[in-house]
Amino acid sequence: MQRQVRALFVHDADGRITATRDGEPPPRLFLGLTRHGNLWRFRADLDPERVRRLARLAAAEPAPTQLDALPERHAAWVAQLAADAPLEATFHGAAFRFPETVPDLEGAEELAPGDRDRIAEEFPELAARLSGCLPCFVCTEGGRVVSACWSAARRSPAIEAGVATLPGFRGRGLATRATATWARSVRARGEAPLYSTALSNRAALGVARRLGLIRYGTDLHMR
Repeated sequence: MQRQVRALFVHDADGRITATRDGEPPPRLFLGLTRHGNLWRFRADLDPERVRRLARLAAAEPAPTQLDALPERHAAWVAQLAADAPLEATFHGAAFRFPETVPDLEGAEELAPGDRDRIAEEFPELAARLSGCLPCFVCTEGGRVVSACWSAARRSPAIEAGVATLPGFRGRGLATRATATWARSVRARGEAPLYSTALSNRAALGVARRLGLIRYGTDLHMR
């Protein structure tokens, strides 16, 4: 979980979150739950007294017996954060690492920094920051890029995967191919590939299942 947190967030000298590495708005509270212990981080602009109260709740939270369940003190965290401002968004997801042996699946090609135009229509946000998302692997249909796996967040030695497939091309195993090839490339560079997704995202969980990814924890982002 430490590697994932470093890959996902930029921290200040006090270990508080100042930004995300994928450009998304940072959460006010991040909680990483594992059976071996929990890890928490707070956004840098939170009131110090609020941080102390949240930290006490986090320290008292037991390690989960069921990784898919919400933390025991979830309602208390919500109440603490809502006392300052209404919650804008909550992400409850599963965190995975890749097995030592990742399947060598065919059908995905690597994008180069100059390939923005190839994906600009289908994946405009990825195209805009492609140079910072390499390695990136894509699957095509009729010459059109329809699925991609890229480096969404990184801080060596860990890189978090970002995955997307166009609606009309889902269910064909394209994301699985792109993700497997991406992970093998990351490993070849001496870094650790990580993967996380919302518990409600059945398609992304299916990719994790097909690749034999190893669940190590649960992520809770509250903004």
